[in-house]
Amino acid sequence: MTQNIKNTYFTGQNIVVKYDLPTHVRLPFIIQGREITEEIWKNLAGAMDNSTVTIRHHEEGEYSGISVYVTHPILDEPSIRIIYRPEGNETRLLLRNHNLILNQNYQQQGIGLYSFAQGAITAAELGFPAITARAAGFPHTKNKLGWWAWPRMGFDAKLQISQLFKRPNSLRACTTVLDLFATAEGREFWKTVARPMEMQFDLAEHSRSWAVLLAYMNEK
Repeated sequence: MTQNIKNTYFTGQNIVVKYDLPTHVRLPFIIQGREITEEIWKNLAGAMDNSTVTIRHHEEGEYSGISVYVTHPILDEPSIRIIYRPEGNETRLLLRNHNLILNQNYQQQGIGLYSFAQGAITAAELGFPAITARAAGFPHTKNKLGWWAWPRMGFDAKLQISQLFKRPNSLRACTTVLDLFATAEGREFWKTVARPMEMQFDLAEHSRSWAVLLAYMNEK
């Protein structure tokens, strides 16, 4: 199915890259010593065919930086990825998945999965150490599925104290979300305690995040 998704939505055709930046910002961007071409912007954005990718200055507290803003007819809202420096660390660049909401008719088909994977591969090639995301929603919410979707793609976080206390004896060794996702029992337990959380995808080669993502893509 992954190959079908690529051939249908990700051939690189008819993607427009625009710049909406303050006049003092110089182009081209250089990240980790590498010039960011339009082709790299498209891949970092995980842009589908017939998308418009707009590079903007992003102001949002600790996540201020440069946003890669994607619009497409099958996205309910623009997809946004942000390049930012963590507060207190001026030498480290991170990529943040800020938004990725497909129209309901296009969900559960692997489109969002392929989009994320394309962006993650590009981010790793550029030397980003991790991708951050807010895993939004609760098990009872229908339109915010980050609590389930991001761990399925390899995002992880330490379990919160309240979640740790609720673990059954059979899951006492689990201390992170991906620990839970390693077993069917753990995944079912997560459905009872999930809540909005900050998570990270580790872009280091051979990381657990990559292993989970690859396994998930093979399922598709």
